[in-house]
Amino acid sequence: MTIFLVPNQNKPQAWRVAHEAAAILADDGVACLLEPAFSSIGQLPNVTYMPAEQAYKACDIVVTIGGDGTMLHTARETLHCQAPMLGINMGRLGFLTLIESDEMEKLRRLPRGEYHVEHRSLLQARGGGETPFSGIGLNDIVLFKSRPEKTIGLDIYCDDTKVSSFRGDGIVFATPTGSTADYWSAGGPILDARLDGIMATHICAHMVYTPPMVFAGDRVLRAVPQAGEEEKILISCDGLESHALPDGEPLLITQSASRVPLVQFKDAGQLESIDKKLKGRGPMKNARHQKILELIDR
Repeated sequence: MTIFLVPNQNKPQAWRVAHEAAAILADDGVACLLEPAFSSIGQLPNVTYMPAEQAYKACDIVVTIGGDGTMLHTARETLHCQAPMLGINMGRLGFLTLIESDEMEKLRRLPRGEYHVEHRSLLQARGGGETPFSGIGLNDIVLFKSRPEKTIGLDIYCDDTKVSSFRGDGIVFATPTGSTADYWSAGGPILDARLDGIMATHICAHMVYTPPMVFAGDRVLRAVPQAGEEEKILISCDGLESHALPDGEPLLITQSASRVPLVQFKDAGQLESIDKKLKGRGPMKNARHQKILELIDR
């Protein structure tokens, strides 16, 4: 087995964890790959340094070291090679990551074959105009206002039928995997990542009742700026970058044909992670969080 280790280069402590991971895997005869930039962490007998483009093609599994952001960035790189991905968490909650930095011994499950792979859905966003836009999201695609003091108006269509019209701060389109990210923070439900669908929830809509919506995976959604909309609307895919939606142009949201393979140790690993990480990071700070825990326990 060959594993490509991908530490977050902005986290110096991730280099130490990469060194520890390589040493643990060496005990089980696993070959590791690292980019040449990490050669300064020390020469290890089971590590080969090579450019990322080659490493993605040569590996059996990709192990990221950082947080959810590191996994989201790396997921785009794995699409062409389809190597399963596993994350070691050095960030905050890390709902996508599977191992905490003090649980490194769990890496030994990989060469033993004590894991399975889940293929998670992606969202595809496409916009037209003079500057066409195309983006993907493993977690979500968010449309939001460019200035904090303003609001934006959007009409949402499902297969050419208008299903929502509102003004507010924006809207989150999410995958079931991304239901623990901005979508949940905006008031949407947490969904089992094995479900196939597209979710949408408004951000601070100026209406009394604007419920979150869940659509079948084969639906085509369209977000259209309302007539006369003057405020610039921005698009963010997985929070990794933002682009301006061309004035007056609609944005199409569909489920991508591509999938991201994620390593899992348990059949309900995502649900266990939610339970563990919402309850295991110290006391909750306010009544809203306490209410959430009460609902989860029901």
